[in-house]
Amino acid sequence: MRAPDYDDWSTEISEGFAGLNGDILVWNPVLEDAFEISSMGIRVDAEALKRQLAVTGDEDRLQLEWHQALLRGEMPQTIGGGIGQSRLTMLLLQLDHIGQVQCGRMAGAGSRKRFRAAVMNSAASVAAGGYAARYQSARYDRRCA
Repeated sequence: MRAPDYDDWSTEISEGFAGLNGDILVWNPVLEDAFEISSMGIRVDAEALKRQLAVTGDEDRLQLEWHQALLRGEMPQTIGGGIGQSRLTMLLLQLDHIGQVQCGRMAGAGSRKRFRAAVMNSAASVAAGGYAARYQSARYDRRCA
């Protein structure tokens, strides 16, 4: 289930259908599962927030500062969306963990040498002919050295 205090997934849009999202999901053959590469949608308003927190049993969040501001009408209604660069890179390079394309420490991440090997091995079957892997490896060297 989606977070109750982010996108509006409970407003009825037509009979039998609810949610004001337009997320893009693709099949990820490495993970053998659906893979979200974007997050797009209309964010919750006060009514959707209360309704969704009740559905998930998280009404205690109504006491939090951001939630209180939304309930008082101090937060404007918003819509947002974008393609996740890291997730798209994961998909194109056929990697199975976001830590393989982002700078930072993660459990089991290993050394730069292991990172480079994973990227190059994964990119071997990518139609881009390894360009993306060389670019990503160079980018990793600049940001994480």
